[in-house]
Amino acid sequence: MNSAKKAGLFLKHTSLMIIVIGLNSCAMRNQENSAGSTGAAVIGFYNVENLFDTINDPNILDEDFTPTGKLKWDMDRYREKLGSLSKVIRIMGANGVPEILGLCEIENRKVLEDLCDSLCVGNKKYSIIHKDSPDERGIDVALLYLPSVFQEESSEWIKVVLDDVADPNTRDILYVKGKLLGEKVHLFVNHWPSRGGGQAESEKNRLNAAGELGKRTDQIFASDKNALVIIMGDFNDYPKDKSLSDVLGVGNTANSQLYNMMALADSLGEGSYNYRGDWGTLDQFIISNSLFSGSGLSTSQEDAIIVRKDWMLFKKDDGSVTPNRTYAGDKYTGGISDHLPVTLKIRSK
Repeated sequence: MNSAKKAGLFLKHTSLMIIVIGLNSCAMRNQENSAGSTGAAVIGFYNVENLFDTINDPNILDEDFTPTGKLKWDMDRYREKLGSLSKVIRIMGANGVPEILGLCEIENRKVLEDLCDSLCVGNKKYSIIHKDSPDERGIDVALLYLPSVFQEESSEWIKVVLDDVADPNTRDILYVKGKLLGEKVHLFVNHWPSRGGGQAESEKNRLNAAGELGKRTDQIFASDKNALVIIMGDFNDYPKDKSLSDVLGVGNTANSQLYNMMALADSLGEGSYNYRGDWGTLDQFIISNSLFSGSGLSTSQEDAIIVRKDWMLFKKDDGSVTPNRTYAGDKYTGGISDHLPVTLKIRSK
């Protein structure tokens, strides 16, 4: 999109009153899922589809998501969205919420704080890693984690530049180093450029993103060939597409240095996203093969799951189903997201 950035001063976000939903089912309040008690952790990734607050930010294109905007996005709809997303996140872990959660399509830190509040985390509160991205719509990636299971050592934002002189900006890639269940890991959270304008026409943008990510993973493996790398995200490409298979060099066997945990589901016609009746895995986990053969942490193909429940789906007149999105065009449907979340269980050996 070639729209000019809006000028003006940034408006301070005011405090929003959030209704805590489902107090009796708060997954984290009484949950015993620390590293010491289970020796395992669940990592989740979720494209939450346009989680915007209701306040107009003059620095980004968010006017539609305001009470007077085209979508009539008000506090009631915002609260309903938070409650619905919380309901999904509470079933993503082995015993409730995931210990680590990558997110995309979130507007700012405030909506992340509101989402954490709506999860009624009690005495187990998510820590947040987030930075506003240069994306003109203002949608970002972020990482939430429980400090009892994952300890952040450093975080970095990898810039992706598009070949569009008028609009070269897109979402940064988040790179976090830390210790998961006592072992050093490298985590990447991605939301690659969309297929707007067509897959072929927009492919170069995702090739750019794959190239930037590949530079960093190459550096990691050059320093430590057995490094534990976990890449998650909405790649807006499928496992067999050039950006992943050729540029990033992701394979589909355990002998590949980078292995796509969602390739099998994609080949079976399953998916996290439905495009014109076809399911596919835009949302993926890609891991280093050291997680199959290493001595520290491990996972398996069976540990990669697309989280899918009937109440997360919209049933069409012909009986087919798709993820139940918040809007169908400009019409408010009260759904959750146009993507399903994915999870990966990691075990400590």
